[in-house]
Amino acid sequence: MKKEFIIFFIGFVLLTTIFTGCQENAGVTTNENSENNVFLESSVVELADSYLKFYREYDFDKEMDVTVRVDAQYTFHNIAKRNITKLNVIVEFYDKNDNILGIKNGPTVNNLFYDPEFDYIERMPNTVIYDEANVAEVDHVKIIANEA
Repeated sequence: MKKEFIIFFIGFVLLTTIFTGCQENAGVTTNENSENNVFLESSVVELADSYLKFYREYDFDKEMDVTVRVDAQYTFHNIAKRNITKLNVIVEFYDKNDNILGIKNGPTVNNLFYDPEFDYIERMPNTVIYDEANVAEVDHVKIIANEA
């Protein structure tokens, strides 16, 4: 009985050791499109296009234009060299001092295909809207895209 337990325990340790190395890299932060103040953290996609759009309205009390909404718009390019069936996206909004202002869930991307003979890029841009109270402080965003 003791010998069987030792063999079982050693087998369990070996299996868990083997399978711990099977995890994909969680993400790589790139400075892609940093001129647009849009950064990406992902190991399976890159930004094909991105920009921040600031909507301003005139505030009669302050007698100046104030930011009322920021749209982060982006499209992905598949670099995983395989089809991606589902991609979960989170967009983090930051101020000039890299303090996080807010987090929004982006639209889930389904079926981002890969074809070695065709460079597939998403056709429809994804848009995440930020219109919280501190919207005027938004300077840049970080998009986090992880395969589900």
